[in-house]
Amino acid sequence: MPAGAEGLLFLPYLTGERLAEHTNSRAQFFGLQRKHRRGHLFRAVLEGVAFASWRNLRQLQKCGQYPQQMIASGGGARSSLWLEIKASAYNLPILSTRNQENGVTGCGIIAGVGVGLYADFASGVRQTVQFDKLISPDPLLRDYYHACCELFDTLYRQSAALYDRLDALSVGPD
Repeated sequence: MPAGAEGLLFLPYLTGERLAEHTNSRAQFFGLQRKHRRGHLFRAVLEGVAFASWRNLRQLQKCGQYPQQMIASGGGARSSLWLEIKASAYNLPILSTRNQENGVTGCGIIAGVGVGLYADFASGVRQTVQFDKLISPDPLLRDYYHACCELFDTLYRQSAALYDRLDALSVGPD
């Protein structure tokens, strides 16, 4: 399935936007055509979640912060395709951890810092977390995804007023 799912975008707001902007946002497919099949929908969902996270990263950037790399773990980190999409959309290298479920490891690091086993969180991570692959941004996809992210953001913002109208209609007739 090609990048961009042949012109299909997905806004992944099944439970609304978790940032304070538009908590009543809704999920939607934009650009759906007869030619689109299950694979297109799947690719659009993966890309849509990445594009939504790109919006959050952009907020960090506006505050003067932007990560130099990302660390992926958990179920989503098992998908090489999704990591490639994210690396290119964010224009950041992504390190995937060998142990995919790091919640308990993180708790152990916090406890280790608390009792003096580790000097700080960074040294706790260095001593306990192992990485098994590095996914670098694809330069061609990076530029393409930047344009997709801009369209995604425009679609999100222009839909905001429609979410309020949809809320009013969702209660049904009196």
